[in-house]
Amino acid sequence: REAKRVLEYLMKGRGLSKRTLRKYGVGRATKQHPLDKTSQPSESITFPCFKPALNENSNTRTNYVISRIKVQPLEQHAHWYIDPPDGPLGLFGYHTIPSGSKEIVVTQDEYDAMSVNQATGRAAVSLPNTGTKEDTEQCLQLLKPFDKIYLWIDHNNNDPAQQEKQKGMAQMIGIYKCFLVKPLKNTRIMPNDANDALLLNQDLNEILNGAEISEHPKLATMKNYRDEIIGSVYNH
Repeated sequence: REAKRVLEYLMKGRGLSKRTLRKYGVGRATKQHPLDKTSQPSESITFPCFKPALNENSNTRTNYVISRIKVQPLEQHAHWYIDPPDGPLGLFGYHTIPSGSKEIVVTQDEYDAMSVNQATGRAAVSLPNTGTKEDTEQCLQLLKPFDKIYLWIDHNNNDPAQQEKQKGMAQMIGIYKCFLVKPLKNTRIMPNDANDALLLNQDLNEILNGAEISEHPKLATMKNYRDEIIGSVYNH
């Protein structure tokens, strides 16, 4: 019965298929929150984070192993936690990346990564979103082999902190290969994230194709300076 509730939420509430859920290793468990020993065990969704397993002889990636698991209570999503609390984080969906891939979509949320992959077939992973710069930098190290990275963070144009977070992540990833994803401008309803776009039946490929390369502050300054010079020439 409880498993049915979880599956119903994931499929009907989030629009995800059984195939996608199996591919990403999403599961369920009845667990007690480690920081609240007085609470009752609750039905939860589990999201495994993967890291590369290294060949001890060659120091090359040969497989993937689960590093930690994100546990999200079905009734109280905001009370999620990482199990175990310490250790290397890894990325959700990292094990699904086809060998030799040079492009990847990075999202803020597990549902968003699965939505992108399900709708477009593109490799997609999500960050653990622990809120610390150290954890983010550790996870972003796993993205170094990729030549083009689409960064799809929740959209809220009225939230300067969210905008700065996206820019900061782009600089950590590499400004010349990071493309910032923005919602389509010609839509009546603006999706907040990739899962919203999936539920609204929007074309996620079209949204990704409209992503813009991250602009370095120095490049932006030079561009503005160039525009000022051109304006000055034409005004005299």
